[in-house]
Amino acid sequence: MTSFIDLMSSIAEDDNRYRITIPADWLQGRTAYGGLSAALCVEAALRGVPDLPPLRSAQFAFVGPASGPLSISASVLRRGKSAVFMGVDLTGDAGLATRALLNFGVGRISKLTYADVPMPDVSTPADSEPFFPADRPNITFQQHFESRKGGGARPFSPGADPEYLIWFRHRDERARTRLAPLIALADAPKPRRRVIPRKR
Repeated sequence: MTSFIDLMSSIAEDDNRYRITIPADWLQGRTAYGGLSAALCVEAALRGVPDLPPLRSAQFAFVGPASGPLSISASVLRRGKSAVFMGVDLTGDAGLATRALLNFGVGRISKLTYADVPMPDVSTPADSEPFFPADRPNITFQQHFESRKGGGARPFSPGADPEYLIWFRHRDERARTRLAPLIALADAPKPRRRVIPRKR
């Protein structure tokens, strides 16, 4: 397997663009895993403008398949005293694959606080069963992550509330302290959907 950090280290800079080829173990079908595409966009922005404040919001549009050699271009759309907006395009053999809009901003004092919001009731990782069943082979990219079912029901469970809680992290311990690896986690679990039985 190609670890996340080793994959990020393989990014090459060429004429104000970044280039990378995704190995087979990071694919989701015929395209790069979506969370990886998003992480590549964030990584390109951070490398292109090293003095950015913290990331505050991110929007990713997965336009087409990210296959073959990939090219990433990042540009500053607007820079003010406290915020920076950046646009990032990730392009593959089939054209534009992912377009990202990123907002970086300095911290501000707010009247809103989330300190009193209770933590969800979850089992500890040690007491939690694997989220992906052992008898079902993982999608290729999922082998890079460790996951435990902390609560709720699995996706597509008939009659269950549409919520599940997961302990999730990179197997690569080096990928647990930076921003791009965190972005890469977001798209790994399947979306939770309510299953409505059909009447016959």
